[in-house]
Amino acid sequence: MSWHLFASPEYLARTGTPESPNDLLKRQSLKVGWQPATGYWNLENTVGSKITIPFAPQLCSDDMTTLKLAAAKGLGIVSLPAYTCVNELKDGSLVRVLPHWTAGEAQLSLLMPSRRGRSPSVRVLADFLLDNLNERIGDRPG
Repeated sequence: MSWHLFASPEYLARTGTPESPNDLLKRQSLKVGWQPATGYWNLENTVGSKITIPFAPQLCSDDMTTLKLAAAKGLGIVSLPAYTCVNELKDGSLVRVLPHWTAGEAQLSLLMPSRRGRSPSVRVLADFLLDNLNERIGDRPG
């Protein structure tokens, strides 16, 4: 699951749209997590170049919905899993920032009893998730 950078069109109109990762140094940011109010965006572009950008967030939260709403209200740029912002991209309340760059990836794991001890219902659920998960939460255009 790729993480992308998002901001509101109003925020970008007010501060300018970043054209390179270094432009993020001059922007307000929002951060997932409650730990120290500093952070780093580890960005990678489509040709494999990598860069680390430090930031001091305006807001830190463990709740992605709070951060998504704060970004939509124009409080700064946020890094979130791509699938969490599909509706906001569609309605225009958020746009992708630096669309040729990702801000990391997360791995999703399914924990279940040993393969030998799986009940038929657990097996059906695992198969369904494997068959449909990428379509539901994989990278989306935008």
